[in-house]
Amino acid sequence: MGIALASGAPLFSGLIASIIGGILVAPLSGSALGISGAAAGLVALMISDIEMLGFSTFLLVVMLAGVLQILMGLLRLGSIAHYFPSSVVKGMLSGVDASSTVMTPSLPTRSIASEIKSPIARSWAEIVA
Repeated sequence: MGIALASGAPLFSGLIASIIGGILVAPLSGSALGISGAAAGLVALMISDIEMLGFSTFLLVVMLAGVLQILMGLLRLGSIAHYFPSSVVKGMLSGVDASSTVMTPSLPTRSIASEIKSPIARSWAEIVA
């Protein structure tokens, strides 16, 4: 819910996401491992996407990405991951983290700080600008 609040999404969407991710997906995945934790670094990107696309379109894009992941899982396409060296995956994740860290101060400016709907993001934008 904190990520939903920080990104300007409705709080109820954060509650739904945590219920689906924690209670429904974890037992159904059949995997001994679960990956989480990188979402907080993507809040700055989510803010700009939600502001640019609107929450409805953003939600549609996220749902289509989920459908694509489920489809790839049903087709047993997880073996594709073996073709990507772990150094490439780690580099990509480091790049996402570095780009969100570098871009974060430059995303919201004083001119758009008043247009941001999230109170936390708006105060953050005013402090940075």
